[in-house]
Parts: sequence; C-alpha cells; structure tokens
Amino acid sequence: MPIKVSKKRDYRPHSEAMHGARVLLKLSTEKRDGFFYEWMGSLLLCAFAYEGYLNFLGRRLFPSWEDFERQMSWQSKTKLIADRISLAVDEGKEPFQTVKMLFKFRDRLAHPKPKELIEEYETTPEELESNFYKPTKSEEEEFCCEANAKLCIQRTNEMMNLLFDQAWKA
Repeated sequence: MPIKVSKKRDYRPHSEAMHGARVLLKLSTEKRDGFFYEWMGSLLLCAFAYEGYLNFLGRRLFPSWEDFERQMSWQSKTKLIADRISLAVDEGKEPFQTVKMLFKFRDRLAHPKPKELIEEYETTPEELESNFYKPTKSEEEEFCCEANAKLCIQRTNEMMNLLFDQAWKA
C-alpha cells in the first residue's frame, strides 16, 4: 500500500547563500589548490545573500514585489525598502560602502570583459625578482582575498540587520 507524504519548508535562500559564503571562507583557510576560488565563491554568495534578503523583505513590505523587482538594481531595491521603513541609508558610509564594492565585483564577474593588463611599478634591486614573477592581476582578481571575503560577510550582515531592525519596528 502506498504511503502519501507531504513536506513543507520555509526556504530562505538568503540564509543559505550567507551560510555558503561562510563555509567557503572557512574552507579557504586550508589553502588547498584553488583556494582563491573559495574566496571568489564566498564573495559571490555574499552578494547573492544580500539581494536575496532584499527580495525576502520586499515581498513582506510590498504585495506586488514580484511584479517589479526584476527591473530594479540592488541599490534601487535597498532605497525603496529603506524609504518604506523610514531608514536613512548613507551611501557614503559603512556598511553601504562595502556592499557597494561587493556588487561592483559581482557585476564585473557577471559581465566579464577581456582586457589587456598593464602594470608599472618601482622596486629595489633586492625585490626585483620576487616582484617580477608575481602575476599582473585584474581588479576582480585583486578583490578576491581573505580580508575582503571577511569584510563583505561582516558588512553585508550589518546592512541586512539594519534593514531587519527598522522593518520590524515599523
């Protein structure tokens, strides 16, 4: 005799993405081959978590959110939600500044463009060889580091908490 099973789960993709960002950051400390991509993945999941949180909050604040949210940037979503909950967001201060850097990184990876990288620098004769063999990196590659992954997780959480705290006061 067949058994009928029914399951229900409140799926919160922003929480899953932020957890993934933390897991990848932790894994990167093991410095296995390719750990650079764990930083990259952590940063990308952090951006996905923030945008996912905006969609989570937007659906609760605007009944028609899904009708228009795809046409909006993360910044427009942040401003719209902040206006709705009477939160003054200063784009020139933290945590917004770091979130803005994170999305600049995400956008560059989402819309990659080849380019010729040119690097000029001064060095000492003693450091010439070690500097010479360091690869010239793009802005995106330079951004992928442990410090930025940690900072982005921290600042993104701060931004989400600001929105959360104010939304539940309203």
